Amino acid sequence: MDYLTQPVKKRSIYLDVIKGIAIFLVVMAHSIQWGSGKIFVEQELYFSEPVFKFIYGFHMPLFMVASGYLFWGTLNRRRASDVLRSRLRMLLLPIVTWQTLYLIVLFLAGQLILTPWVLFSYKGALWFLWSVLFCSVLVMAGLMWFHDSWLYYVCVMVGLLFVPARCLDGLHVYMIPYFFGGYWWNKKAGFRVYFNWTPVRKVVVGVLSLALFMLLYFVYDTPAHSVYKNGTCLLDRDSMSMQAVIDMARYVYGWAGVVMAMIFTDLLMPLLQKCSCLTKLGRNTLGIYITNYFAVMLMPLATDPWIMGLQQILPLPLIALAETLLMLALSLAIVWLIRCNKVLRLIMLGEK
Repeated sequence: MDYLTQPVKKRSIYLDVIKGIAIFLVVMAHSIQWGSGKIFVEQELYFSEPVFKFIYGFHMPLFMVASGYLFWGTLNRRRASDVLRSRLRMLLLPIVTWQTLYLIVLFLAGQLILTPWVLFSYKGALWFLWSVLFCSVLVMAGLMWFHDSWLYYVCVMVGLLFVPARCLDGLHVYMIPYFFGGYWWNKKAGFRVYFNWTPVRKVVVGVLSLALFMLLYFVYDTPAHSVYKNGTCLLDRDSMSMQAVIDMARYVYGWAGVVMAMIFTDLLMPLLQKCSCLTKLGRNTLGIYITNYFAVMLMPLATDPWIMGLQQILPLPLIALAETLLMLALSLAIVWLIRCNKVLRLIMLGEK
């Protein structure tokens, strides 16, 4: 079945499932990172945790590809000025609202001194929403001023690799090719070509992408190569060529994971579309991401008194899975409560 070419007015079940899987992986990774005790966080042991490494290899790129894909559909249906206002409302407004609430809590708890420097904390809050907004503006600029030329997108992707981290977070730079890829995949109707593939061809490409991903998982994926620690900028390095190799391997790694996830999701769609939980998660990704992002700040403190003892009898991934299910249930409940009030729905979720 062509899950991606359903009528425009209908939601794509395939994309809902993809987004549902992605947000589940986000919460799972957060649970491993922040819900495994204070020592685990302070010593950054999560970078060497196998399940965490696997998830972080592709989960945010997968989200970004889906975001870029949907953005083409939005631009194709609405005026650019309306799209820009909508993006600012849906992305910037929740960032300002939630970060302000977080700062108020810190201030009341005596853990924050109010200075003008506090304003800089907003640019680091909910970083993925900033990335989506940044990529959206770049695409709109390309569409309006450069006639959506492929050369513009190549120059942007290469040029931003030379921007210092103090000027632009490497996470945003890393996300750009995936957003552009999803955008162009939809614009050029690449999904129509893909869905003409035979099941055998899909399996072959899926297995090859999995093999490439796992090869880089064991050979490339080390804490020193993580974009969260290493960044993306080619300047001010001991070896610019080595950093270029790291960046290239990072993108191949992410794309292999994205292709792997999307193909196997497609092959399993007859089963996955029956799982209403996944589609429900996929339709509430923004609210889940926001509430989970701030909730995990408290997890080391909340779990530390008992997590070490529990780890003696249960494997870490199983503990993280239980925490993930609890966090998802909590996030969905909070999102439901917010949507009960029009004002809260607008300022906290960017929804009219």
